[in-house]
Amino acid sequence: MMLLVCDVQPLAAQTTSPGANTGYALASGDAWLDKTLPDVNVYAQRYTESFLDELVRYAGMPRDYAYALINTHGWFPADVYFAAMLAKTL
Repeated sequence: MMLLVCDVQPLAAQTTSPGANTGYALASGDAWLDKTLPDVNVYAQRYTESFLDELVRYAGMPRDYAYALINTHGWFPADVYFAAMLAKTL
């Protein structure tokens, strides 16, 4: 039996307000992710409530936890989305 340990960190350091596309640069090694994740930030900024609802519905992430990661801990919404979907998949 193999034990998998994950230390999930934000993919990009936050340099502006949560959800802003400016300052969000990543190099995940996957071109599709690097192109798509900034769009998640734009969507989350424009449709915040819907974005949080989708994290709850599709990733099973507690809404308050997602909200706190973005607004208290300074994570970009795309990083929260990526971490939630990765955790669900694993």
